[in-house]
Amino acid sequence: PPRPPKVETKNLTQYDVTVILLDSLSYTQARRSLPRTISYMSNHMDAVIFPYINKVDWTHQYMCYVFKDNETSMFHEFQNYGYKTFLAEDWAKGTLNYPNCKGFDKPPIDHQMRPFQLALQGRNSALSVTKQHLRATTMCREHHHTLLEYLGQFYDAYPDQKKFSWIWPSMLGHDSENGFSHSDNDFYNFLVKHRKKLENSFVLFMGDHGLRFGNFRKTSVGSLDVNNPFLAMSIPKALRNTTELLDFMKANAMNLQTHFDTRATILDILKYQSASNFTETEPHQIPGEKGNSFFRKQPNTPRSCKSLPILFQYCICQFAKVKAHTNSTVAISIGKTISSEINEQIKEGNFTEK
Repeated sequence: PPRPPKVETKNLTQYDVTVILLDSLSYTQARRSLPRTISYMSNHMDAVIFPYINKVDWTHQYMCYVFKDNETSMFHEFQNYGYKTFLAEDWAKGTLNYPNCKGFDKPPIDHQMRPFQLALQGRNSALSVTKQHLRATTMCREHHHTLLEYLGQFYDAYPDQKKFSWIWPSMLGHDSENGFSHSDNDFYNFLVKHRKKLENSFVLFMGDHGLRFGNFRKTSVGSLDVNNPFLAMSIPKALRNTTELLDFMKANAMNLQTHFDTRATILDILKYQSASNFTETEPHQIPGEKGNSFFRKQPNTPRSCKSLPILFQYCICQFAKVKAHTNSTVAISIGKTISSEINEQIKEGNFTEK
């Protein structure tokens, strides 16, 4: 049944939001491996591709040891606005629970793949009949096929309700640079099959980072790819010629962005643009958020790894490097600062005697 929204929505212009996130999919990896999918999104969905997305990070301490129920969750937010919600991953632990993290105590998601994954992979709960029928060697099926089918069923189950859906296939490309290429037709066929429904949806096809393992990671291209996740985004057909959303997206795509900005964009869709019929263009800093929406003018400050919340070791910007003499004023100053900071941390940790 429809969920009564906790927020007044009768004056909002609401659209579905679909996120397809392929684990370890970088910008150049997507261009190499998924040409048909990207071509379809660009030519038939008017998608904007963001070449300069920079990887960001969460601390293990923040992510792992406290239930996320009291945190600001996009699934909670969309439920409050009356949306049906969906999350499907292809491994039992899942991103929010790996390796031994708490995740959600009461998941704020209407339809979730995890119970099925536990039935397949759980140490004490997996059913032998399930394993037998879903084993890839006997079914000639892969995990992402199941996720896409499940997502299609979700679309069909709620034709008259607003939907927020997120799939996160990890098995395809997490461990190999060759994992994505054979799936190109699968994602292309999914977009074509559900094209009518997706014309009424914001669609984000993206990665979280590039490949983090193997010999490719050790190359110069691999060292850049790992910090440069892919993002292509399309907007509902009704908004493509009647608003300025595409113009601002194309302009912002030429600047350095992060998934903090992607998150701010999704929240902008839900809370702010929907209240103005998607006509807001002035900068707006969403309370508590680190990013800025792709649909608006972004702050005038230069967008660099210094001004954005990007750790220096993840920065994709290329800088000229000059060797400095170790006895120069700058080198000595840096050395003193670092040693002073380390000594302070040694004191704070009560390791002085060691």
